Amino acid sequence: MSVMKENIKLPAELKILCLALLLVLIPGISNAQRAKELSVYYLYTSFFNSSPAALYPVEEFPRGFGISLSSQVAKKLSVITGFSYSHKEKYLDAYIYGGPTSPYREFTNSKLTFLRLELGLTYPITDKRLSIRAQGKVVPVYYYGKYFQQIYYPSEILESKEKINDFSLGINLSFKIDFKLFERASVFIEPGSSYYFFGRIKDYQSYNILGGVSYHF
Repeated sequence: MSVMKENIKLPAELKILCLALLLVLIPGISNAQRAKELSVYYLYTSFFNSSPAALYPVEEFPRGFGISLSSQVAKKLSVITGFSYSHKEKYLDAYIYGGPTSPYREFTNSKLTFLRLELGLTYPITDKRLSIRAQGKVVPVYYYGKYFQQIYYPSEILESKEKINDFSLGINLSFKIDFKLFERASVFIEPGSSYYFFGRIKDYQSYNILGGVSYHF
């Protein structure tokens, strides 16, 4: 059984956001007189209540990896930008028997890729070896992929397929807890929560945990 390949184009909104991200990153990297922090992290995200039916059958954002850059713009204020990538596949070929009118086989094949951008501000609450920073971000999420399912009944076969190509926008509030190991290197954990107000997962709220390492320069 094969699924036809389809070309997926990036939406104009994502191209604009990628350009905006570059415009913020380039000045931050090039300005050597400002304090900066480069972080690499592991990302876990889940929804507070039920998972959005719009993400079926993946049902939640898969775990992924990301990178972010924080660049000081004032004495106690920094701009933070970042990008994360995650991908999840679900394959199911199961035989089920629950009676003469129940389905006896289900075949599912789905793939979803998530690209998450972030752009926001960070403010230090404490600034010692163990530092805590409050952060507010805008989080555009673009996800694309495909979904194919066949359910076999004794008298018929039901088939459904969909090409997923969508964009959502939300806000994220978090606290970054950073522990300095060396003069320029530290480890951190960042719990937070996001609310989405635009797109396929509009009105859904999620929590997320980031964990990783940072380099200060």
